[in-house]
Amino acid sequence: MINVYDDFSKLNEVILGDVNTYLLDTVDMKYRQQIEDIFLQTKDDLNSIQTTLEGKGVKVHRPNIKKEFAKTITTPTWNEHGIRNCLSPRDSFAVIGDVLLEAASHKRSSHFESLYYKDLFVDLFEQGGKWISMPKPALSDLSYDDESYLTNIEPIMDTAQLARFGSRLLVSTRGAGNRLGTEWIARTFENFEVVRMDSCFSGHLDAQIKIIRPGLMISPYAREKHPDFMQKWDIIPTKIYNTAPEIIDDRFQDDDWDNTYFQTSMLSYDENTVFVFEHYKKLFPMFIKDMESKGVECVFIPFRHQHWFSQGSTCLTCDINRSGGMEVYD
Repeated sequence: MINVYDDFSKLNEVILGDVNTYLLDTVDMKYRQQIEDIFLQTKDDLNSIQTTLEGKGVKVHRPNIKKEFAKTITTPTWNEHGIRNCLSPRDSFAVIGDVLLEAASHKRSSHFESLYYKDLFVDLFEQGGKWISMPKPALSDLSYDDESYLTNIEPIMDTAQLARFGSRLLVSTRGAGNRLGTEWIARTFENFEVVRMDSCFSGHLDAQIKIIRPGLMISPYAREKHPDFMQKWDIIPTKIYNTAPEIIDDRFQDDDWDNTYFQTSMLSYDENTVFVFEHYKKLFPMFIKDMESKGVECVFIPFRHQHWFSQGSTCLTCDINRSGGMEVYD
């Protein structure tokens, strides 16, 4: 049964992403061999991650990839070369309490991303789960603006803009979401206290802040930038990894490097255990020591091309069931 009220209590069931190799036929020939090599190595890494998760008793679901998902998508206002790669289910789907939510993504290539998971979502619904979708946005040129990126002519909101904390729902109101999207979330999930993260947060929250457990978080921001209930928390500091790769294709790569802090994007197994990419041992040794000094066990998993994809272990996953409930944390 679907049940997720936080991002840190014991993980029981999860979606793990994949790569759609059929999309290689739509890639510029100049880059095709490079991307094929990355995809094949990433498939191996994801299979290893699945083995690690299952070894800890976590039930793992994977996307159902079909060749037709690489066909050109045509709508009245735009065309797109296939459905976005299925590596990052957290961007477009989330369980909030006992509700499975499909986002209104800002990416045109994500418009039909739920097709990768349709069989799973139907199965979860038949088990008794609630299942809703945000209104599908038209995503015409009028939805975008050079200065603010998104306009407010329709609700838009990636689910990675959200973080769960018991009775609270944290929402990043800028970046991959807009004011109408935030309002839709607040009205739909009115049983939660919606905390708008407006001070310095922009874009996907899992790439900016990580609640390890109540009272402990990872964040690059000064204490006063966080909500009132976090003012006495311990903060493990982090900083941005400042060498962006060449963006070849945004169906595969996340180009929001201004708001991406790799060390915050880590999947929790429980309040004392997180899944950390193996290369962090060399890139961020002091960060690992800081984590361990707080009693946090780091379970290392492979993901060789994190830098190219710009994805953390939260991005690769979508929690389906955790042990926590709607706790009220002071």
